[in-house]
Amino acid sequence: MTVLEIVGIAAAGVAFVTGVLALSRSAWRGMRRIMHVVDDLAGSPARDGVEARPGIMARMTTLETQVGSIRPQVEVIHHEVLPNEGTSLRDEVTRNTERLADHANRLTRIEQRLPEEN
Repeated sequence: MTVLEIVGIAAAGVAFVTGVLALSRSAWRGMRRIMHVVDDLAGSPARDGVEARPGIMARMTTLETQVGSIRPQVEVIHHEVLPNEGTSLRDEVTRNTERLADHANRLTRIEQRLPEEN
């Protein structure tokens, strides 16, 4: 084997190792991203200087509790904004709109009877 062949084999070996290291680094970055997503889903316990982060199930439980606590308020609002035999705010707005239109019509009729001013 000549020196040139040995240098060629060494260069090929270095290129191979460099390629493997580059692929490993890229794969490690991808795995770290996946691990971050898993940590976000599972949550993490508190440690020195860092508060605990709840996982997705704990967050869902909190949201369900909050939604359950505001449901009665939403039902009251729903009752008030839809017409329902005269007891909702919507019914009152409709009545006031009709009364206002009636007053506007009466005022127009009165203005038509008055003599015009120059």
